[in-house]
Amino acid sequence: MKQLQDSKLVFFGKMTASTTHEMKNVFAIIKESSGLMEDIMSFTDDIPETAKIKLAKIIDKIKGQVERGNNLTQRINRFAHSSDALIADTDLNEIVSRLVNMSERLAKMKNISLELVPAADPIMITTKPVELLMAQFYCLEYLFYFLPDGGKVSATIKNPESKPTIRFQIESLPSNPGGKIDDATLSGKWSELEEICKCLNANATVDDKLCITITLPVKPTG
Repeated sequence: MKQLQDSKLVFFGKMTASTTHEMKNVFAIIKESSGLMEDIMSFTDDIPETAKIKLAKIIDKIKGQVERGNNLTQRINRFAHSSDALIADTDLNEIVSRLVNMSERLAKMKNISLELVPAADPIMITTKPVELLMAQFYCLEYLFYFLPDGGKVSATIKNPESKPTIRFQIESLPSNPGGKIDDATLSGKWSELEEICKCLNANATVDDKLCITITLPVKPTG
């Protein structure tokens, strides 16, 4: 059963990555077309100056959205490639950045800002990329529960005594924290995190419900 699930995961990753490559081709054509429109305007005297100004603004908007689309596509592509191998060597800075970037919209929907604080140097580990991404997401979900309307969460990567760690912390609470905290919901979210950490042979600890630290092995033991 697990082998089938792993195969499904790899399949969806490959298909998603393939689709993002096609999306990049679409954005490239749009960008090329907007450049052609600029060239036509610069060599054509029949277009009134006011119309040129309006068209230039439209072209700038098109270029801005193309850049935004390319960035989003690149993020999805990197995320999809996480399932290429069940166990892989990766830089902890990079894989945390991958999850934080993909979580930005979820944070914005709750008016939460995310801050990534990477380690000064790469921290290479051998891990299960998909499970590690899931563990990080569960950390954010847990902390987001305390921030119903605003606030800030940081993700800090360190390597004290060759023990790679990711520290998710609520840096600031909103002026009005909102409703009552449901301990049962929190317990369920924490159980999900502990379960996925077992797969990683990692350890998760929480400090005053405002900071979660995941300590990872350099290499998995199972």
